[in-house]
Amino acid sequence: MFLKLNRACWVLTLALLDAANVNAQGHIPGEFIVMFHAQQDAEKFASAYGLEWAQALSPRAHIHLLRLQGETTSAQDWAVLRELQNDPRLEAAQFNHEVQNRETEPNDPQLPQQWHHVQSGDHDIDSDLAWDITTGGAAADGSRIVVAVLEGGGSNYNHVDLIDNHWVNNAEIPDNGIDDDENGFVDDYNGWNSGANNDNIAAGGHGTSVSGMIGATGDNGLGGVGVNWDVDVMQVDMGNGLSEANVIAAYNYPYEMRTIFNESDGARGAFVVATNASWGIDLANPTNYPVWCAYYDDLGEQGILNCGATANAQYNIDTQGDMPTGCSSPYMVSVTATNNNDVRTFSGYGATTIDLGAPGDQVYLPSGSSGYSSTSGTSFASPCVAGAIALVYSAPCPDLMGLALSNPQAAADLVRGYILDGTDEVSNLIGETVTGGRLNAFNSLNLAMANCGPLECDPDSIYASTSCVYDMELAQVMTQIELGVELSSFLCATSTVCMTNTSDSSAVMCDSLAINSGDTYLFDAVEPNAVYEFYYTVDSLASDVVVVETPACDALIPGCTGPTAYNYNP
Repeated sequence: MFLKLNRACWVLTLALLDAANVNAQGHIPGEFIVMFHAQQDAEKFASAYGLEWAQALSPRAHIHLLRLQGETTSAQDWAVLRELQNDPRLEAAQFNHEVQNRETEPNDPQLPQQWHHVQSGDHDIDSDLAWDITTGGAAADGSRIVVAVLEGGGSNYNHVDLIDNHWVNNAEIPDNGIDDDENGFVDDYNGWNSGANNDNIAAGGHGTSVSGMIGATGDNGLGGVGVNWDVDVMQVDMGNGLSEANVIAAYNYPYEMRTIFNESDGARGAFVVATNASWGIDLANPTNYPVWCAYYDDLGEQGILNCGATANAQYNIDTQGDMPTGCSSPYMVSVTATNNNDVRTFSGYGATTIDLGAPGDQVYLPSGSSGYSSTSGTSFASPCVAGAIALVYSAPCPDLMGLALSNPQAAADLVRGYILDGTDEVSNLIGETVTGGRLNAFNSLNLAMANCGPLECDPDSIYASTSCVYDMELAQVMTQIELGVELSSFLCATSTVCMTNTSDSSAVMCDSLAINSGDTYLFDAVEPNAVYEFYYTVDSLASDVVVVETPACDALIPGCTGPTAYNYNP
């Protein structure tokens, strides 16, 4: 009984506090929620107070909704509530308060003009829903997330909506002529100008809008907002013209900074997760640019995904070519542009080269030193994806950041998968992009959160194939078995692989052998015309057994001098 009385006093105290702040927590006029100590005739109870019984909200818990008929004043509501709170049959009584959706929307006044974030037709990237999970800034361990913007004319990072998200190298003392952080770049405080070998960044308007798509500061009461409210935008100016050499030199800066970050376990360098290239070469054959294309693999190994804007022309990149969006590296994320009806109207496409679409038609972005304006181009679709990559890395998932430190490439592979798998299917992009869809930042974040947790590896499948190969040194035909494995995650690998020749079933050979999921391993010099059994283990779990019969490779004639030889080549 003592507890009940104290609870009643607590409820009354809250009621008095509510009376003093009635506008802070609004309630529906004339409605009351009551909880009885025990089963009661709620309708009879309500009638005694001149109230109408409205609904049993939870019969088992004796919770009911009561209502005053007609319009009421705040004074009348409070008078009734105090009477209810003094009734000994009630455990608690309160107003039916209004509840608000917890939508995380910034106070930036021009957000309504940014259809790519929020649009009634839902052809947007669902930024508002994504922001309910994270608004960017830092990874789960506190590491600041960095996106590098590579531009031929720089970016006005002093724009009022960009300056707060401008990345600076705090390990460098500006303009002292010394490489203070020993990263190989002297006075790289504001980023890097790869043409001039200093940190003088031009104030190009194109780069200003690109940077704003990634990270115009959110919730600061100014202009609009980027995909990230909070992110570090690293500026790399390709001074002295857009030559291929300057392009590679420009990528070198984020490459080195992320490598230093990885090698120092996050103590030095910069956590660069993405770069953006809103430029390129129309109708270029990627095979003529092997160094440039291969460099994306090196960047990917360090954990950097590289977004590229494809051509602003309606032709097939698969057949016509483009640089860099025609490169086959998985670490080049190629982007085409869509409008506010999810239609690709002016940009390139490619079922095997262009990964996805993103808003890039009449998007409202920073311009000049303080303004905003609408602009169009794949140039702005690409940084939309780069921004989403950064946003995913800011998900409250310690395991993702742990992986980014222990295996940067694997983390980049995961995030790339979240971006591509999270797209909204768009009918006119099916057959025109790899995913057949348009970026959806909310879906990508949900995938990241759903997969957040310790990595669990389970066996999936095992398969094998055979071949006969001529060994020139031994001058004989060798028998080979190629074993392939699939596990529950591409991050998993086998612990051991066991092999048995069924002609000697007692001779089971198990070796510690790590085969990554999706990879194969070649067993050579096995016996011809024999039957083998294979299985693998991962942790304490064993896969199914695959049975493979080798061909009679020993019956083949070695050499290449006669038409009946195994590898005869006229």
